[in-house]
Amino acid sequence: MLDIKTGIKLLRPCVVCGTDHGIQLGQLDFAIYDSFSIGKNTRVVCCCECGAVFYETHSTQKDYLAYYEAYEFNHTCSSPGTGSCLEQDTARFETIFKLISPLNMPPDAAIADIGCARGGLLKTLFNHGYTNLTGIDPLAANLTFPKEYAPISTVTGNASKIPFEDSRFDLICLTHTLEHLFSPKTSLSEIYRALKPGGHLFIEVPNASAYPGFPQAPLWNFLYEHINHFDAAALINLTRACGFSAKSVHTSDLVQNQNKDESLYGVFKKEPVQNGQLTPDFSLAKKLEGLFKPPDTITCFLNEYSNTKKTLHAWGLSSYMLYLLETYLYPNFSSIKLYDKDPYKQTLTIHSQKISDPENLKRLSPRTDIVVITTTPYIDKMKNYFGLLNTGLPLSIL
Repeated sequence: MLDIKTGIKLLRPCVVCGTDHGIQLGQLDFAIYDSFSIGKNTRVVCCCECGAVFYETHSTQKDYLAYYEAYEFNHTCSSPGTGSCLEQDTARFETIFKLISPLNMPPDAAIADIGCARGGLLKTLFNHGYTNLTGIDPLAANLTFPKEYAPISTVTGNASKIPFEDSRFDLICLTHTLEHLFSPKTSLSEIYRALKPGGHLFIEVPNASAYPGFPQAPLWNFLYEHINHFDAAALINLTRACGFSAKSVHTSDLVQNQNKDESLYGVFKKEPVQNGQLTPDFSLAKKLEGLFKPPDTITCFLNEYSNTKKTLHAWGLSSYMLYLLETYLYPNFSSIKLYDKDPYKQTLTIHSQKISDPENLKRLSPRTDIVVITTTPYIDKMKNYFGLLNTGLPLSIL
């Protein structure tokens, strides 16, 4: 039962109201890549004053900025969710276009996408007639992509330091970016500065209210990068505190294979007078507080295999797999090998261990090895690929 009268002093103050008093909802430990600047241990907390849910971490804003400036997954990975022009991402961007269309902006309206990644949203906007487009991303390598699609301006930067003068843009977009920001209030204040009077901010974030809807993997959206978690109330509180009024906030279901990935969308207007009055709301914390327990799939798996001497081969190093590795698999298996198709991940190590191409699974024996994957949007594709390897190995889905 959530009790806001008790709690802990927070290392990272509330990302919405700044209070340093919160309640721990759960503990998450991740097997972070050895070279990364961010920590692997974090607590999921709820602010005692406004109800916002976020990660408390020993890492700092400097740590996260350094991480994203060196982060290459969005550059090397071609799967949906990387700002690409694949069918699933393009469907998302068409949804965003429909949501901002009622603003009736002229074709030469100045629009920036902060955290543009591979530039798919910018391409969609260009295809719909917008010509004054700017992509901003902390990873310089990403900025080569938008220029391949259209005459789009690009610049290295981030939401906390926008490299443009005051009142530059009519619209700024944050698509699956706000949940990554260490100081979202600082970033929204910077966006407020860069917007023209009466300009608009579009935000897309994972809808944290939908997290319990993943019965097999309820912690799937608690990525180590997603350090802020929003429902509509928290998103409205945050933007209001930074001088914006909500024009529309709603959800949309985006179905990817077997998983329902629901997002929260909002259009917000820059107001001339800031109204920082917040409305406390603890409904999100009450929904999430019961999620932090071992998933049934991992409990059954450990009961069956943890006492064997088989080598465990973890394939597909999603954030959810990294959580399962650090929390349950490393403590229970003496021999674990790691696999991922992403060429960048294959240059990294976890616990000093190299990451291999999944093609190497062909060399294993059913007598001594077992392969595990997680419940992800790409599960069918991975199962088909595994079948083509024709190894005869047991495959477990966690």
